[in-house]
Amino acid sequence: MEIIFGITNQKPENVFDIQVAACFCGYGFQLGLAKLLKDLLAVYISKSQTRSNWASRPLTQEQIIYAVNDVKYLFKLYEILLVKVKELQRLDWVLQESVKYDFYQSKKIPQVRNANGLELAKQYLLEKLAIIRFDYARTFNLPVKTVATDEALIELVSNKIGKLADLKKIHGLSPDFIIESGQPILEIINNSNIDLNMWKNNVKYFNKEKHLFLNELIYFMAKSTALKVNLPVEFLASRSDIEKLVFNFLQEDYNYSDNIIIKNWRKEILGDNIIKVLQGQTVKICLGEAGLNLDLKLFKNDV
Repeated sequence: MEIIFGITNQKPENVFDIQVAACFCGYGFQLGLAKLLKDLLAVYISKSQTRSNWASRPLTQEQIIYAVNDVKYLFKLYEILLVKVKELQRLDWVLQESVKYDFYQSKKIPQVRNANGLELAKQYLLEKLAIIRFDYARTFNLPVKTVATDEALIELVSNKIGKLADLKKIHGLSPDFIIESGQPILEIINNSNIDLNMWKNNVKYFNKEKHLFLNELIYFMAKSTALKVNLPVEFLASRSDIEKLVFNFLQEDYNYSDNIIIKNWRKEILGDNIIKVLQGQTVKICLGEAGLNLDLKLFKNDV
């Protein structure tokens, strides 16, 4: 989908993601095609070519058969899963989730994970590096994490690095990214004249305990909701998405429109309750199969 969008600059429409539909039907999170075919159609396909060299030409006969099998049964799976999601009244959810592609929905620079516990100066440097990474990825139409991982950026601001050769020793930095942007990176991380005053006015520094507490609280809400609707909690609300939501809240940035948990079907079954709790309202949480209803309220002195 990303390749199609990159070539045509058109948002894909009328997409029905088989894997997404299977998850909504209770078949598990990120279920493989082979397992789905076995469970729904009693069809067994070989996955022996998964790790073969697909860059080599010509493709082998085994690779061609493998590629054909990857699409051969999709319409049959679609017909079965379409009936099931309609029975569950989740067709709208499937269609919403099937076109959830960050590469055209948001131009926002991705946050660096696990950065909130760092000292303020390092957070400032990380923000600058994230901008360079994002600009490079956009220029060359690449996913940001293939340009430089979050862990690599954190390592850059945590260690003394004085020359380009040192950058090559950091795992997770693309060699091409180092060649193109190595010098600007070095200038940022070795800048000894950092003025944090203006930046601090826009960034609220919060303690780690509050951050962890809210992460666990919202994860508890997500897990309870996931049990209720029979969905994997990782599919409903990942730890990463929860961290981003908590970060915005603690920054007193109450515009959650970019967070996936507060959009579409997730908003309906979980997101609205999270916002109510963060606003100090009481919500009822059902603890899964136990059927225990819990009144949940967050008091101001909790955060």
